[in-house]
Amino acid sequence: MHPVQPLLHKTLLCGERFDVSAVKEALKVIRELTYGVVVVDGDEATLGTMRVSVEGSSRGAKVFQFAHLSTNIASRTRRGGSSAMRYSRNRDAEELAFLRKVVAVMSESFGGVRGILVGGRADMKHKLKAELTISMRDRVARVVDLPCHANPDGLQKMASHVQQVAVSDQELEGEAAVVRFMELIAQTDTHEAPLVCYGELETKAALQLGAVQTLLVSVTPTESSCKNKNLWGELASASSASLVEVHPKSCVGTNFCKGFGIGACLRYSVDRALLEPDASNLASSSKVQNAFAQNELGADTTMSARPAPFAQDSDNESNTTAPSEADTLLHKWLADVLSASLSDTVAADCLAIGTELVLFDETLPVEERLENASEMLRGEGVSEDVLNELAFHVNDHFGMDLQ
Repeated sequence: MHPVQPLLHKTLLCGERFDVSAVKEALKVIRELTYGVVVVDGDEATLGTMRVSVEGSSRGAKVFQFAHLSTNIASRTRRGGSSAMRYSRNRDAEELAFLRKVVAVMSESFGGVRGILVGGRADMKHKLKAELTISMRDRVARVVDLPCHANPDGLQKMASHVQQVAVSDQELEGEAAVVRFMELIAQTDTHEAPLVCYGELETKAALQLGAVQTLLVSVTPTESSCKNKNLWGELASASSASLVEVHPKSCVGTNFCKGFGIGACLRYSVDRALLEPDASNLASSSKVQNAFAQNELGADTTMSARPAPFAQDSDNESNTTAPSEADTLLHKWLADVLSASLSDTVAADCLAIGTELVLFDETLPVEERLENASEMLRGEGVSEDVLNELAFHVNDHFGMDLQ
């Protein structure tokens, strides 16, 4: 394997087996963090790759150059009389041969990169894109106009564009992960063993079991997400789970950040009993346990792993999480009215779950919970009539005396 970027250090190992971890890590970096970059004009073409920063910073970012091609394409001429057409055809043939040579280098070097950026002056960059195969053309993330030559300096000017594309790709990836999370949440009532979990306690247990495929962490400053974001990243790495940071830039992203904060899509169905914090048969993971021992998450948290919607305080010490009949009716009304208001069943169900979590927050007075829930729904375009009706339902459910 010939790395597209220079190795940072050398390692000498002696054992019965080859250590291919460096190769696997390099391939993962290429697939997830590396972009192919090409600048081209009528005189030359320069190709390189750039590994983006997961933190989103472009300071000191550079494109690693690995190829430079020159061309001897004749300039276009208006002279020559009857020979002008022949000169034009010769130039077009030379230009096509040069572009296909660049495409050959791209096909050999950009096979595993996450995306491709093409830049340059005039129309050569568009002609180059037209010569790409369909699969490679679909991976072109951006075409950039550059007011400079297609030399190594021009290649370095593409660095900021690569970082912008990387940030956009990460946001789209996070959006897709949140949509998948919300879809699984909506299906949990029909599955005894869910494919999703949320909250610190459940997510911690799922990570210990090695069942987490995608760990979602809100970037908003919450007790469980932002404060311990680095720790959650370590836990995801220890259990080979991918980490997605969720931004409140869309409806589903805002609902996740306000209503969940921490959640996970699982690799396989897990019995709810295994996700209970006091379960005796949790899988032991030394890395996970050591990480939590150094920085306990949610030490003051008293909420259960999966609270029942609209659960009321009671003197009964029963540990049941089954919702009451009133809880079920209120939940059904909320989901139905939001579905009719938003004309989107999936979005309505997700928003209903987020609203329930806000109203269930026992750390705040009921009046403040209602105000927060109403503000969240108002931001999603829910009408004031629905909000007023919600206030009366919450009044009846919690026994409030609303003025």
